[in-house]
Amino acid sequence: MTAINFDLSGPEIAKQLGYSYTGDMNPIDHDGTFYATRDWKENDYAPCVRFQNYDGMLHVEKGSINRPADLNACYRTCGWRLEDSQVVDDYTGESWEVTDEVEIEAALNHWGAETDRQQDGDCIQHFTEAQQDDEDEVWLAIKDWLEELGDPPPQS
Repeated sequence: MTAINFDLSGPEIAKQLGYSYTGDMNPIDHDGTFYATRDWKENDYAPCVRFQNYDGMLHVEKGSINRPADLNACYRTCGWRLEDSQVVDDYTGESWEVTDEVEIEAALNHWGAETDRQQDGDCIQHFTEAQQDDEDEVWLAIKDWLEELGDPPPQS
């Protein structure tokens, strides 16, 4: 795998790795989720690495976003509705095509993500505010998790 440039924003890091991302530009300070779409349709889940700030700490979890049989409740949670094979935002009236990314973001907002449980290691890491100040330490600690999401990086 090529070197990861962690000086980029969350969406740019995801693009560099060939994954998708939802959340704030800086997941360390303001939450965000990296995910791969490869298993969404066939196996009904998307592997993910999720950043969440609460209780004065950053919690980073390796897990999955599960695909429900009916996504309508997920869309409603986001203030969206399905109309003629398009997702329509009830607040702005904007519409867009249904993609794996749209479905995954809706499922994540409605159900959240399920943390992996592994025999050989922890799937949750906690970082204090002092540790968060050294963003390189955070990225280094979870780098393997991002690489393991599994979609190959785009070929140049």
